[in-house]
Amino acid sequence: MAKYFAFLLDRHEEIEKIRSKYDHLSSKVPAHLTIVFPNDFDDCKEDEVLEFLTNIPPVIVELVGVTGSPDNLMFCTLAKGNDEIISLHRSLYFNYFKEFFDRNFTFYPHVTVGRFESKNSLQAALNATDDINPIKLKLSSLALVERTDSGERRILRKFKLGGNSPA
Repeated sequence: MAKYFAFLLDRHEEIEKIRSKYDHLSSKVPAHLTIVFPNDFDDCKEDEVLEFLTNIPPVIVELVGVTGSPDNLMFCTLAKGNDEIISLHRSLYFNYFKEFFDRNFTFYPHVTVGRFESKNSLQAALNATDDINPIKLKLSSLALVERTDSGERRILRKFKLGGNSPA
């Protein structure tokens, strides 16, 4: 089963309202910001990642706007914290998961709030969705998550940033 690392977001009314309408996975997958994408990791290097994260301070991000992607996703983008998230993404891949890094893919930090079958349905949802008010969040723990065969997500472990104990 595929595993990945992500910041799990606290429930936020504005985000959940959009997700419940446009993301069929909203009941199975909590709102999150993925840092290391799903792969079949034999070794998640949990102890090394835990040690690394003790030196990383929590990240303050600000979510703004709702936009679409070429693969028919609708997401909230970051106005603040983008550089820190990209730096953490690169550090984790280059230090621990280099064999899974795909240079063909550009990492854009975001929170997915909708999934669509077509460009037309994505466009209709974007037209019907107001921009969100800026949402500031403090991301202080990273989760190792497993995607089950049923599509649900199971948290295997949480890692606290800037501290040496699991979250």
